[in-house]
Amino acid sequence: MLHELAHVALGQSAIENDIEAGDTLSPLDRAVERFCNRVAAAALMPRDDLIAEPIVVAKQRQRTPWSNEQIIALARRYGVSREALLLRLVELGRADAAFYQAMRHEYAREREQIEQPEVTGFAPYRYQVLTHLGRGFARLVLQGYHSNRLTLSTASGYLGVQAKYVPSIERAAFSVPA
Repeated sequence: MLHELAHVALGQSAIENDIEAGDTLSPLDRAVERFCNRVAAAALMPRDDLIAEPIVVAKQRQRTPWSNEQIIALARRYGVSREALLLRLVELGRADAAFYQAMRHEYAREREQIEQPEVTGFAPYRYQVLTHLGRGFARLVLQGYHSNRLTLSTASGYLGVQAKYVPSIERAAFSVPA
């Protein structure tokens, strides 16, 4: 919502950010998107609060790579994605840009696997989310969304996923378990 508010403040309409559409943004639109992302990041992960986090302070002293567990813990604490958290850490000089790029590619690979049939023996992401939250809680959140009591952004926040994953989780939440 903060990202969209930044668009309103700029007097710029929101830009379609559909993954299927590909990267067709003009340089100006891309700059606007980056600015709006930074506004949201600064509001959700205030500089002073984030750099005072014990994990971040310890990382600054140790100069060791970030572990996935540390990234997840901070992202959950601030209610943001792992990618958004890492980008904010890069902007604040607390993470390396090359590490961010490597992890960004890893996260993209994970997203691609969400809808693909699983051959590794791991449960698909949508089922992992449902197992973590509980099918009943997920259904309650989704019912609130469909009855217009929750926005998509709020519903995805309660589910702990990006909005684009909500339909997949919804299908899984209301399907009959095997």
